[in-house]
Formats: sequence, C-alpha cells, structure tokens
Amino acid sequence: MVEVNKVTTISVCLGSACHLKGAGAVLEAFLSLVEKHQSQAVVQLAGAFCQGNCTEGVVVKIDDLVLTHVTK
Repeated sequence: MVEVNKVTTISVCLGSACHLKGAGAVLEAFLSLVEKHQSQAVVQLAGAFCQGNCTEGVVVKIDDLVLTHVTK
C-alpha cells in the first residue's frame, strides 16, 4: 500500500563503475515506472555520483535502503 503524500526518493548512481555496468538503462527503467505509476505515489528520481559501493554496482538508493547489483 502506498502512503499518501509521502515522497519517495530514488537515487541511481551514475559514477564511472555503475555507468559501465548499465546505470543509464536502470535510470531509464525507473523513469518509465515513475511515469506509469505517478498517480499512485510521489517519487523524486535523481542521478547521483558515487555512493561508495563501486564493486557492487549498479547502486540504487530508495530513501534509506541501499540496493546493489541492480539491473534493468
């Protein structure tokens, strides 16, 4: 269930290592999902520089949750 009026922040690492592992495609996938479901949630989507887990990229942070090895 989506909490009404809660803003969810999604940051996709676009640093060098994550970029080489497909961060652009991951960001595009999140953009597509946000557009599709925008009426159900408020989402702030952003690219970010290195999040400190370069060997575990692509790294995505959703609010305080850090996800590693993310693929499209």
